Amino acid sequence: MQHLRNGLPLECSGWLKSGRFGKRRFFRLNGIMLTKHKGPDDEPDWSYAMLNCEILVHREKLRMHIPKWKLLFTAETAESFDIWVKALMESSTRELTNYYELLEVIGEGTSGIVRKARSKCTGDPVAVKIVSKEGLSPERIHRLHCEAAIMLVVRSPQIVSTIDIFDSEDKVYVVMEYLTAGTLDECLAKKPIATEGELRMIMNEIVYGLAALHSLRIVHRDIKLENIACEFETFPLGAKLLDFGFGAIIPDASDMSNALSTMLGTWMYLAPEQVNRKSYGPSVDL
Repeated sequence: MQHLRNGLPLECSGWLKSGRFGKRRFFRLNGIMLTKHKGPDDEPDWSYAMLNCEILVHREKLRMHIPKWKLLFTAETAESFDIWVKALMESSTRELTNYYELLEVIGEGTSGIVRKARSKCTGDPVAVKIVSKEGLSPERIHRLHCEAAIMLVVRSPQIVSTIDIFDSEDKVYVVMEYLTAGTLDECLAKKPIATEGELRMIMNEIVYGLAALHSLRIVHRDIKLENIACEFETFPLGAKLLDFGFGAIIPDASDMSNALSTMLGTWMYLAPEQVNRKSYGPSVDL
């Protein structure tokens, strides 16, 4: 799994006593969202976004107090108390703009926009993909979670690196390495392929990226010029795969060659298996 510059989105769950009468309830913190449940398998009674929340700690009573919503939590053990205090404190300050300065828009797509940004710590430029959660179907939310999972697993010189992931109440921010040359279609528009050797260099880089994905049982499903970024404007271009919005992770128990059946991708680039609605595997990326 990749090491993110500012850590993974937080996850924490367990039993706490809440309210004036200390009812025992199950709480789950996922990123910045805190939810309360009657039990681990129950639907949430409520959910709150923890960004910018003030958290008051009363260590002698193992209590956490959030004045804004008048919430009071009591932990059963000192160990549980320390875990929850650390998690809630971090989630209340884990906001993209605390770490990065957002700059101009450098790309737009069906799933969101991409903006250039600057690290407040190092000053280095980065690219930030911003996806709005508003109006997303359950299927699209599932694909968004799958895309984030793929980005955390993959590590290869031929795949655009994920630096950070931030989750707010209404948006997901994916911080990636910034490549100045643009996408492969933009590079080829400026300088078309002139020799067989140049073509071989590009194909080698793309195939090595796909090999890294397929070795992890990941299928991209949307290989096209716009989803290949370039590190340089002259050969070798340093081609890298990006955009895993249609990606899928094949379960270990599945037959790799016939594990998937959903038709996803850009129509003009779909493999024959998908067009004919047949089951397929990693070969659809080739």
